[in-house]
Amino acid sequence: MADDEVLQLTLVHGSRKYPVELLIKEDGGPTVEDLANFAAQAAEVPRGSQRLIFKGRQSLTEFAKPLMTFGIKRGSKVMLIGKKFDPLEEENMKKILATEKMADNIEKRLTEHQEEVSGIEKGYLQAELIPKALEKLSRKLKGINEEFMKTLESLDALIIDASLQQAKGKKKSLIQRIQVLLDKTDETSSKIESLRDTC
Repeated sequence: MADDEVLQLTLVHGSRKYPVELLIKEDGGPTVEDLANFAAQAAEVPRGSQRLIFKGRQSLTEFAKPLMTFGIKRGSKVMLIGKKFDPLEEENMKKILATEKMADNIEKRLTEHQEEVSGIEKGYLQAELIPKALEKLSRKLKGINEEFMKTLESLDALIIDASLQQAKGKKKSLIQRIQVLLDKTDETSSKIESLRDTC
C-alpha cells in the first residue's frame, strides 16, 4: 500500500504505543470510528469505555467525522484513555449484579412487611386478628433473614483478584448494604416480638 493511501499515526495507551495505519478513502476518511475500532482491537479497550484525545484537550467523540478535520495528520499522536476489557472482571460483575438484583427483590418484600408491622402498631388491625398476623410476619421475616444470609454467602464465595478494582468495590458496597438490610430485618423482628408480648 502506497504511503499516500494511508494515514500513519501513533495511538498511546498508558505506557504502550501502537502504530496505526488507516486507509485514506476518497470521501475524506479515515474517521474517528475507524480509529475507535482499531483501538478496540489493538488495545482491547471496548468502544464504550474509550476516550480518544488529541493534543491533550480535544476529545474525539463524533464518530462519523474524518480525523483530518481535527487537525490529525501523518505522524500525529492520539491518546487513548480507558480500561482494557477483562473477561474475568466482566464475569465477576455479572455475578455481583445478579446478587444485587436478588437483594433488591428481598428488600422490596422486607419493606412491605415493615409497613404491615407499622400498621399493626398504629392499631389498623382488629385486635383478634393481630396474633395470627404477627405469627405469619415472624415466619416471613425469618425467611427474609435466611435469604439475605444466602446472598452474603454467595458474595463471600466470589474470590476477586485485587487488580479488579471495579468488581471489588461493587462487592464491598453490596455486602455493606445487605448488612444494613439484615439489621433492619432484626429490628422489625424485635418489633414483632414486642407486639406479641402486648397481645
